[in-house]
Amino acid sequence: MTRIVAWFQTPDAVERAVQEATAAGLRTATICSPVFNERLLRIAGANRTPVPAAALAGALAGGAAGLIFTIYTVRQWPDLIVGGKPLIALPSFLIVAVELLILLGAIAAAATFQIASMRARRKIGFRTVPMSDAHFVVVVDAQANAVDAAAGLLMRAGADGWKRL
Repeated sequence: MTRIVAWFQTPDAVERAVQEATAAGLRTATICSPVFNERLLRIAGANRTPVPAAALAGALAGGAAGLIFTIYTVRQWPDLIVGGKPLIALPSFLIVAVELLILLGAIAAAATFQIASMRARRKIGFRTVPMSDAHFVVVVDAQANAVDAAAGLLMRAGADGWKRL
């Protein structure tokens, strides 16, 4: 398989190129965009990120752990003299719970982002795509003997240029 990189000026041209490439039996490896475009994400078949769910799970676990640890620690010394105040006082325990909530939520989000990024990079099969801030880029897989035909198809769809990866 040979990879072809083609760059475009508009997202409409990218959409047209991907549709024509798919109809011709070519596989679109990835689409790069200088701006967020939900339509291009759907065309590329991008998955939803697991990061928000992991951050929420980590934050909930951190908040619960903060409350459980502080209450458990206080319960170890039931004869502690606190001047008539209750041993389990939530206002002071909430500080620890919020800190652990933030810490575990951030750790879960960062770890999930790293894992998802590595999986996506492995799925695409290469690390970088030459592009600029002014172009939309499409990377297509083509057979070695059909590179010129695939490049011609992309040029007819509105590509400004192409090159072999």
